[in-house]
Amino acid sequence: MPKTDSLANANNDTAYSKFANFFDFAPLGYFILDGLWRITEINQMALAKLNVGKKEALESVLTDFISEDDRESVIAMLKSLELAEEKKVCCVKIQPRNGKAIHTLIEGLTRRRLAAGKPEYYITLTDITETKVGEQRLKTVTQRLNQILRASTAGTWSIYPDVREVILDEYSKEIFEVDRDGFSGKFHDFLPLIAVEDRHKVTQLCNEGGSELEVDFELNIVTNSGLQKTILAKGMHFETQDEGCYFTGIFIDVTELRKVTGQKESADRNQQKLLTQAILDAQEKERNKISTALHDSICQLLYAIRFNLNHATKNSGFKLNMVQITGLLDQAITEIRNLSYDLTPSILRDFGFTVGIREMAERLSTGSFKISCNLHKETDLLAKDLQLYIFRIVQELINNTIKHAQATKAEILIGFDAGCVKIVVSDNGKGFDNKQVDIQREGSGLRGIRNRISLLKGTFNIVAEYGTRCEFSFDPNEFQG
Repeated sequence: MPKTDSLANANNDTAYSKFANFFDFAPLGYFILDGLWRITEINQMALAKLNVGKKEALESVLTDFISEDDRESVIAMLKSLELAEEKKVCCVKIQPRNGKAIHTLIEGLTRRRLAAGKPEYYITLTDITETKVGEQRLKTVTQRLNQILRASTAGTWSIYPDVREVILDEYSKEIFEVDRDGFSGKFHDFLPLIAVEDRHKVTQLCNEGGSELEVDFELNIVTNSGLQKTILAKGMHFETQDEGCYFTGIFIDVTELRKVTGQKESADRNQQKLLTQAILDAQEKERNKISTALHDSICQLLYAIRFNLNHATKNSGFKLNMVQITGLLDQAITEIRNLSYDLTPSILRDFGFTVGIREMAERLSTGSFKISCNLHKETDLLAKDLQLYIFRIVQELINNTIKHAQATKAEILIGFDAGCVKIVVSDNGKGFDNKQVDIQREGSGLRGIRNRISLLKGTFNIVAEYGTRCEFSFDPNEFQG
C-alpha cells in the first residue's frame, strides 16, 4: 500500500474516531433509523433515556419506546419525513424500560442512500420533562388563581403607560361589560368606561409612570346596561428590559359589599339620629316640667307673699321698710319668669315663631347691646318641632354673643333660599381666631347646635374675622320629627 494511502486511511480513522466520540457522548440523544424505523445507531445519552443496553436498543423499533398516547404522532412524523426532506418536530412521551415516562422533544431529518435509495432517519431527542412539569405547575397555578379570582369576583388587568395600552382578562371584561373580541385595548377606549370623577386616578398611572409603585383605589363605573358598579383596583408597578414600565393587578367588584356597608352606615346614622332626637325631646320635656313648676307654684307663692306684705303695710301700721323687700321679690319673680321662658318659651307656642324670636331679641337687648331681626313671615308655617329646633339654635348663638363677643349689636336673619331655610346670626364683636374656633367647637353649646343641625340634615359654617357670622341652612322637606 502506498505511503500516501496509509496516511489518508489514518486521517480517516482519526476523523471517524472524533466523530464517533462526539456522537456517542453528545449531550442530546441521537438515533439513526433504517427504512423500517429500526434503530441502527444510538448514542449514550439516548441509551440512558431509554434505560436499555446498546444491544437491546439496536434490536428495537423506535416506536417501541413511545407511550401509547403519542405513538400515532411519532408514526405520522416519520411518514412525513419519508415524503419530504424537511425537519419535523413533535413533543412525545418516552417510556423507558422499567422507568418513569419522560417528556421529550423529537426532531428528525431523512436522507436516502444513493446506492439503494432507501431512507435513513436521523433523530435527536431532548429531555424537556422539567419544562413540561413547570408548564403543568404554571397551568395548575393559573387555573387555581382563575378559580380564586372568579370566586372573589375579581379579574386581572395590565396598563402599559409608554404605549398607552390596557389588557383585560375575560372576567375583567365581564365586570366592565365590554365586548370580549371588540375591545381594542387602547387606553382612550378604556377610559370612557370609568365615571368622570374617577378617571384622573387611571390617567395618573399613564402620566406619572413609575412614580407610584402601588395601586390601591376605587373606581365608579356605569356599564353599557346602565348598572352602577364600584370596582377596587389593586396592583403593583413593574419594570423589565423587554416590556419597560407597566402596572398589573386585579379588579374586584365590591358593589354589593359597598351596598351592605352603606346600609350599615346608614342604619348607624339613623340610630344615632334617633338617639340624639330622643335625648333632645327628653330635655324639652324636662324643661317643660321645670318651667311649669316654677310658673305655677314658686312664682305664684312669691306673688302671694308680695301681695300680703303690701296689704300688711297698708293696714297694720307696721313701720317696716318694705321697699327693699318688695324689690327683692320683684327681682326673684323676674328671674324665675326668665328662667321659665328659657326652659319653655310659651310665647312661641301661643303667638307663633316670628313673634317668639322678636320677643327674645327685645328681652335680651340692653342699652349697650341691641338685637335686630329680619324674619320671613312664612317661617310661621314651619312644623312646630322645626320652629323649636331653630329657636334653640338661635337662642344659643345669641347667648354666646352676649357671653363672649363684647358686641354692641347683633342681627338675626331667617329666610328661604332655593327651598331651604337659611338662618344667619351675626354680630360686630371681637370675633376669634381659628384656634379659638376649634376650642369653641368642643364646647357643649356648639356641640348641642351641631347635634340639632345634624338632625335637620343641614350645614353649619362660622366666619369669625370681622365680628362673628354663623350660618346654617337645611331642607325642611328632609326633616322627620
